[in-house]
Amino acid sequence: MTGLAIDISIWELTGLSGAEIYVLGYVSAAYDRIPSQSIHFYTLRLAAACLVMIGLVDAFNLAAAVIQIFFIAVSLVGVMRHLGREKAQKLGKRPPSTPVFRTCHASTADRN
Repeated sequence: MTGLAIDISIWELTGLSGAEIYVLGYVSAAYDRIPSQSIHFYTLRLAAACLVMIGLVDAFNLAAAVIQIFFIAVSLVGVMRHLGREKAQKLGKRPPSTPVFRTCHASTADRN
């Protein structure tokens, strides 16, 4: 019996590493190892998206590239917001709170 030889390119290995980081980040958030709103979660997703994007060099897929660009953009926004909050806290300023979504369960008194 001969050994199993796996022919994998550096591009595929890089993309698989990114997929592994995605899984690690989501599992860590699901088990409350890292909060999903933390800078660590966003940096994990940023690293994963960049690695998967690099992996697409060998076998390009437009749909995969579009979703990776989206993940990179959202992760950068998340990281920048966290860094802005940290800077504001160091300066003793209150960071602006800008809710993106309003709850649908607001009472009528809240709407007036």
